[in-house]
Amino acid sequence: MKAIKKPFIVWSWKTLWIILLPVQWLLFSVINSYPHFVEVWYSEGLYGFLSFLLRAVTKWLPFSFGEIAVYFLILFIPYYLFGGIYRISKKKQTAFSFITGSLTTLIATGSIIYFLFMVLWGFNYHREPLVNVAGKKFSTEQLKSLCEILITETNENRKAIGDSGELQKIKKSDIISDAYNSYIDLKIGNRNLYYALPSVKSILFTGLFSYLGVTGIYNPFTGEANVNSDPPLFLLPATVCHEMAHQAGIAPEDEANYVSFTACRRSNNPVFRYSGYLMAMRYSLNALRKSDPVSFDELRKKISAGVKSDLDENRKYWLKFKNPFEKYSDKVYDKYLKANNQKAGIKSYGLMVTLLLNDYSKKGVLQF
Repeated sequence: MKAIKKPFIVWSWKTLWIILLPVQWLLFSVINSYPHFVEVWYSEGLYGFLSFLLRAVTKWLPFSFGEIAVYFLILFIPYYLFGGIYRISKKKQTAFSFITGSLTTLIATGSIIYFLFMVLWGFNYHREPLVNVAGKKFSTEQLKSLCEILITETNENRKAIGDSGELQKIKKSDIISDAYNSYIDLKIGNRNLYYALPSVKSILFTGLFSYLGVTGIYNPFTGEANVNSDPPLFLLPATVCHEMAHQAGIAPEDEANYVSFTACRRSNNPVFRYSGYLMAMRYSLNALRKSDPVSFDELRKKISAGVKSDLDENRKYWLKFKNPFEKYSDKVYDKYLKANNQKAGIKSYGLMVTLLLNDYSKKGVLQF
């Protein structure tokens, strides 16, 4: 009987997805070069539909499905490696076949993840800017003026809350529902940011995420906004609104911060207004410290005792989790942001100050 020759390429799901990887990259690169197309057909169309479906499925789970899936993946990796070593030691598999098989599985799986990431979220990094501030320059005097305004607003909203005991009486579940209400009829520029069926979950292992310096994360594969509810409570409203901005299709971190501030500012809840203004004040003062240290020292004295006490509480909280590994998680996230069209990387969060300057300059309240 004549032997049947095996084809040079054994077609399988792995082979298909490995071949599709460069094809995807080329196609997605072309699409990403047309922001208006991404805006109209993806961000305002396909993404809204797909993200709604994901939230409709995951919202009803009392825990973060995406977080649990990550833990299972972390546990599976050593199980897979030790299983391979065991099979090799028992002569059930060669080291060569294990390595090549693992590499092909890794590349094929990476290709699938890349496809799902782009379709479920990634194109949002290439949509039209929420507010076009390209080329706009603001003076140090304008930045100083912005800081003065934000310090005043932060002090006043802190005073409206009362003592620190009032903050502790607020339920975390109420913060999530109030955050969603702050997005109703929210419009920035020509863009309506309201979205239906939010899915916001508290992270299960808060200490682990605090150890990594993470206050919130959006999972594009499940549509869940995950928030670390362990840090001081006055930070939570701005964090929740930031992650909700991602759910609404705002990908760049500076824009998500700006949307969070805008949502908090318009809230009827004084804790939300305080949280938003506190975030904006901190970013703006950090920018002023770099450009004008003398003015920074002067303005810092105007911060009220209540606000200073909260800032000190926040500083003490994060000092408990200071560790040498945090900088590596920051580097990984920095690379992720740069790979997704955010050239400033992790510093993108601070670019919110430009959006704030643009906002307040339009109101005619900044010093020129």
